[in-house]
Amino acid sequence: MEPGNVVYHSPCLDGFCSCLGVFLCHQSVRFYPYHPGSEVALEPAEVTYFLDTIATEQIFQAAVSISGRVVVIDHHWEVPALISSWSSSPTVHTVHSYTHSACILAWNYFKSQRSPLTASDSTDTEVEALLLYVQDRDLYANVLPGCEEVIAGLNEV
Repeated sequence: MEPGNVVYHSPCLDGFCSCLGVFLCHQSVRFYPYHPGSEVALEPAEVTYFLDTIATEQIFQAAVSISGRVVVIDHHWEVPALISSWSSSPTVHTVHSYTHSACILAWNYFKSQRSPLTASDSTDTEVEALLLYVQDRDLYANVLPGCEEVIAGLNEV
């Protein structure tokens, strides 16, 4: 069984940036961009992560049936209720907050799991600052100075 699947919200900067934390922990995962209405054909895996999306009930149920565990990292208001109605499996774990975007939740979730080779206090601080701009925009706060310019630059990458 392969190490992992990552289903992330696409095209969305928060969904894309959520992938950074898992990538720095597990370079051998498969990434599946999910846009509402699209299909995702997951492979059996030890773990399937849903980042900034839970996709559809069909995709979610497929992940539960072919994965050792499912981890949902999201901030959308409907996620806890949907997961409760879709699955009571003890293999489903949720990291959820209304006050943090998925990229911050994912970064914090995976940060402690990283190898010393991919961890650096100075780099982490810079990455976290950038992710805070993504969160600022994704939660429609727009309070950080220069948020429009930073997001415009990230959208060019």
